[in-house]
Amino acid sequence: MYNFNDIKKNKEYYLDHLKKLKNDNDYKNKYADFLDKRIKEYWMELKPFNVAEDIPNLPKNLNEFYINKLIELGSIPKNKLTNEFWYYGNYRITNYGRWDEKNQVFHIIRFKFNQHFMEQCNHFENDDGLALFVPLRVATLDEIENQERLIKKIKT
Repeated sequence: MYNFNDIKKNKEYYLDHLKKLKNDNDYKNKYADFLDKRIKEYWMELKPFNVAEDIPNLPKNLNEFYINKLIELGSIPKNKLTNEFWYYGNYRITNYGRWDEKNQVFHIIRFKFNQHFMEQCNHFENDDGLALFVPLRVATLDEIENQERLIKKIKT
């Protein structure tokens, strides 16, 4: 049996671990299962989301377990979104996105290279391997006005 909890205890054990990951498929698969179990244990202990910062980094290949857990903790499922509404939530570069029901994407405002511009991203239920938006609530009037001001800057 493998004791993955001891990996960081000494250098030799760690180097042996790296070698096994590279050369031993059975070890590699068992280690992947170990990590998956630890990540799921972490997610099972999460408290309901109040602010965007409460949402942890999403695992790659978001499966049904994580999607259901996000919804259980307060994220808004795709079927509860309203077209053209601004939402507050969590995305890699912003906390706001406007839902586009027809295209099934959020429009977000990105600031890069000293300028603002529009981009699209998917809802967490439509994992495409890229960053996903996790909406928590409809944006407030002040938040919407701030986003609309930025859009006007982009268009001028």
